[in-house]
Amino acid sequence: MNFVFLILFSLFFLYLSWKKPIVALAFIVAFLPSYLIRFKIGFLPMTLLELMILILFVIWLIKKKEKWNLSHFKYPIIFWLVAATIAVFVSPDWWPALGIWKAYFIEPILFFIVFINVVKTTGSFAGAQDDIGLNLIFRALGFSALYISLFAIWQKITGQGILSLQSWQGEKILRATSIFEYPNAVGLFLAPLILIFIGQKKQKIFYWLVAFLSLMAIIFAQS
Repeated sequence: MNFVFLILFSLFFLYLSWKKPIVALAFIVAFLPSYLIRFKIGFLPMTLLELMILILFVIWLIKKKEKWNLSHFKYPIIFWLVAATIAVFVSPDWWPALGIWKAYFIEPILFFIVFINVVKTTGSFAGAQDDIGLNLIFRALGFSALYISLFAIWQKITGQGILSLQSWQGEKILRATSIFEYPNAVGLFLAPLILIFIGQKKQKIFYWLVAFLSLMAIIFAQS
């Protein structure tokens, strides 16, 4: 990755996290596929998604004046973290295991801690449909599904872009991949979101449209 871009983006996200943590949170959600953008900081492998999560957590931690609010998630988080850490030490190949520990456990936990604190202070956490913070998160999810779906549909219609060319019983089949590296990732990302979108009570037209486009993308990806 271009070093200048990385510095400029980090400064931008630092500013966003400091001024508007809920917007920074939504930005991460909107660009969850940024884990595909990989680079190294020294010897440490990193993705753009991980960088955003770490920046947001550090800024939130610096500005946090009250005690962390983990609600009833405290002990499940501790248990989850202890189990993951033990798994690293018993792994025969500890370096890849450490990478999984960082990306699949530590950073999601950090994101979750910021999420339940920032969103809860933005509005009524219990009333999801009336909460400004959660509505912003849902719209960010809708935005991510929208550009992923549209790109997959464009790939299938035009035959351009990154497509997976596989042979099934001797027949070559073009499967849309959208921005991902393989077609099944389209379904893995979009399918759970469809259920969230059709359950929204506000902005139904937008969410149902995104749900429909997501379904089309999954069909075109055959995932």
